[in-house]
Amino acid sequence: MDTKVEQFLQEQFHQFSQIDVRELVFSSELHKYCERNACGKYNTNWMCPPGIGDLKPLITKYLSFAKGYLFNLVITLSDVFNYEEMEQGRKIMEAKLKTLQKQLKSVPHAIFGAGGCSLCPSCTYPLSTCRKPGEATPSLEAVGIDVYQLASKAGLKYYHGPSTVTYFAMVLL
Repeated sequence: MDTKVEQFLQEQFHQFSQIDVRELVFSSELHKYCERNACGKYNTNWMCPPGIGDLKPLITKYLSFAKGYLFNLVITLSDVFNYEEMEQGRKIMEAKLKTLQKQLKSVPHAIFGAGGCSLCPSCTYPLSTCRKPGEATPSLEAVGIDVYQLASKAGLKYYHGPSTVTYFAMVLL
């Protein structure tokens, strides 16, 4: 399965690197940073705080995986402030993660996306359970992972020049 995953990552993303799951650093402070609601998803989504729940059981679950891969998708923008192109890029990342999710359906895994989950036009949070619990993915930041630090540790480039946006995601197996 690892070979298939690596082949998919190589074909679909800009860069990828295998990471040692035991070296993942989860920061409750970074998780709390979401409370500032810079992305507008705080308290509106099952995959973002506080809907995602307490970090301790999540961290225990994530650290039980044997290996992981960090990967990125670089989107070139016509203008550094072109939000529509940024959103298109995020949707491309989300579609690729959905394909990866399907490939891994018979294998225990966890996938972390870029930004809050937006699979549904409106999230059921907090009134009802998640409509797509098998597809919904939290962001790396929502679980307290510093993407810049992890990318540096994994040897992946974080910044790809002006008028680009780089989306990071991770899969644990």
